[in-house]
Amino acid sequence: SLLMKYPAIRYSLSDIDTKYADNLSYSNRNRYELVVIDYLPDNEVVQKILDLPLSSFDRRYNHDGLVHDVITLYY
Repeated sequence: SLLMKYPAIRYSLSDIDTKYADNLSYSNRNRYELVVIDYLPDNEVVQKILDLPLSSFDRRYNHDGLVHDVITLYY
């Protein structure tokens, strides 16, 4: 079995944003959900990710003694 070690980053493709003109797609941009998971509330990786273009902070929650910072990133 695989066990996560913390701090960790979990990511998944959450959407593909497609732009259309004249009924043809001309742009596809992947949207990812990144979750930075750590025991500490101020992991410096969160700010480094937020410094990237097209990234935004969504929410923070705590679960099982771990802090989860959820970030959306388009790439």
